[in-house]
Amino acid sequence: MLSFKDVNADSFQGVYNKISKHIMFLFSLFEYLLKRSKLNTVRLRTFQTIIDQAAD
Repeated sequence: MLSFKDVNADSFQGVYNKISKHIMFLFSLFEYLLKRSKLNTVRLRTFQTIIDQAAD
């Protein structure tokens, strides 16, 4: 479950930044998946992009 109830900011950009950081944190909890062969190529690239903070 992903909840944004605690995301408060004065602007859209502020909310966007907080949500992005929250998603990156959640992905980092599963970073071990990058070292295993459980993800297909597309999912692996997407996962790595999010972990590298390069996702939009």
